Amino acid sequence: MTITLASLCLVVAQGASPPPDKLLTVADGRVEIRLNDSPFTTLRWDGLSRPVLWPVLDRAGRALTRAWPMTDATADAKGDATDHVHQRSLWFAHGDVNGVDFWTEGDKAGRIEVKAIERTAMAADRVALRLHCDWVGLDGKVVCTEVRDLLFAVCDGARTIDFGIVLRASHGALRLGDTKEGTMAVRVAQGLSFDQAGGKGHARSSEGLRDKDVWGTRARWVAFHGEVDGATVGIALLDHKDNLRHPTTWHARPYGLLAANPFGLHDFEKAPPGSGELKLDADATLALRYRVVVFVGAADSVALDEQWQQLVSEPAAKEVKR
Repeated sequence: MTITLASLCLVVAQGASPPPDKLLTVADGRVEIRLNDSPFTTLRWDGLSRPVLWPVLDRAGRALTRAWPMTDATADAKGDATDHVHQRSLWFAHGDVNGVDFWTEGDKAGRIEVKAIERTAMAADRVALRLHCDWVGLDGKVVCTEVRDLLFAVCDGARTIDFGIVLRASHGALRLGDTKEGTMAVRVAQGLSFDQAGGKGHARSSEGLRDKDVWGTRARWVAFHGEVDGATVGIALLDHKDNLRHPTTWHARPYGLLAANPFGLHDFEKAPPGSGELKLDADATLALRYRVVVFVGAADSVALDEQWQQLVSEPAAKEVKR
């Protein structure tokens, strides 16, 4: 059942166990998610050019994604770097969709607008939402549509967020361009970066590469770990085996950007220009699945491989056409 944003609070309240106020708080343009009655993250699109998840908290309440520019309060931002204003916490977008830039922000960028939400599952340690979005160009016309499934859960002691994304060429043929500016992305907290002031972090890939060597390479997963509030913590992004060009190429920067991008082959692998683009005929779809893992301690290859195996063994949510 698809519901309007205005009726989300009412529908969530119907028949939920435990009570919905233990799991979801709904306000204009935001839905706060809690697991086991502990804050996890907030889905936000209020005043933004796309839906984002911020903050992303571990089970002790430590924020693993950058606070700026979601807040510019010094006490909250904790000395965050103020580069790349469009890199907001945790998001999905791409820099060239039929020539429209959905990656950056401002007058020359497109918008991903949330049109409706469904609550598809709810339990103390598991909450699932489905978003229906329009990707809107500079002229106000819809470029394509998206159904996005989000599953927030606890898995083997770690907190996880599963993304199931279906882009549909609903308004004519679609071209996703060959650019490094994309796509499934996290901007980590300052303490997980490794070339910034206050950054004591490291990157690690499933292929054994570390730090700056990860950029542009292919891997099943990449993790950043470092220090937040005196504790060693980390966040990983996992690429599903059925995704386009798996294992994906990675736009992973020492300053704190962690992004899975299967399109930017010209930048990442020095392929001829346009090699990474994807064309979809009218009404065709592209399905992508990812898992974000929020963990305590340094990145553990065995544990992350197990998380990846669990991700690929779980069935995808049933595709919905809107």
